[in-house]
Amino acid sequence: MNVMLDVVGLDVLYGSSQVLFGLKLQVHLGETLALLGRNGAGKSTSMKAIAGVIEAADGRIHFNKKNITAMPSHLIARAGIGFVPEDRQIFTGLSVQDNLIIGAKLGQQGDQVWNLERETGLVALLFGADLVATIAVGGALGAAFLNAAFNFCLGCEMYLIGKRIFS
Repeated sequence: MNVMLDVVGLDVLYGSSQVLFGLKLQVHLGETLALLGRNGAGKSTSMKAIAGVIEAADGRIHFNKKNITAMPSHLIARAGIGFVPEDRQIFTGLSVQDNLIIGAKLGQQGDQVWNLERETGLVALLFGADLVATIAVGGALGAAFLNAAFNFCLGCEMYLIGKRIFS
């Protein structure tokens, strides 16, 4: 089975405090992996390091056999890893559709990778046009729609999803 994500010996520091010690994991094509643990165990930190949001102090991260350890987060996203953090980092006063417009994925040259009208239309077919166009993402239902819509529209190969996305 093809290894999509290979993490070996990942260490992460916050300031001078080491918070992640030698993380090792593999995710194969078609697999789903859940990181479970108590608060402060390093689940979110692991995802942030893999997504390039925070820097790894040591170790290596390969995605589809490409070393992404020191890549900036926007290039990791373009490589195919989608990251939906626990804190959502969305515009809660806007509709699902408006958030999709703001977050539209751009290609390497800044060109539009996906057709906004087509993709929001497909999402509207799934959830209903009125809901997609009008529901605000600040509540649980809007956040759930937005998360599903981004995963669907962005076409990433792998998604890192923080807890409580749907709460």
